Amino acid sequence: MNKSKPPTFKISISTHLVLYIAVYFVGFFVGSQVGWVIALILTGLNIIQPPFHVLVIFAVLFSCVYFPNRIFAKNVPAICPSCGGTALIHHVFFEPLRYVCTDCGQSHKTGLPLRGG
Repeated sequence: MNKSKPPTFKISISTHLVLYIAVYFVGFFVGSQVGWVIALILTGLNIIQPPFHVLVIFAVLFSCVYFPNRIFAKNVPAICPSCGGTALIHHVFFEPLRYVCTDCGQSHKTGLPLRGG
């Protein structure tokens, strides 16, 4: 029995990179607002004291930035300019962000120096 993969939605590397960065910004702004709201609710319910607001805000902020970005990077692939295959983001700490094709192995550098990932 031949199991075929369902067709996936692929976008160009430049469009993917713009959307990837947009997810960072949206996650940061949404995460900071959600973090404040959760911290204030927990304080109002006497679950945490005000000095722990910072920990709650950073935990929520990290979650709102990191997880949506990982989900986007894994589920919305870019198109490889060389072969038309699936190109995924490859993070190496302290090196510019690059895309690597899963079909032909070609690496496409973006020149964007994102730290971490």
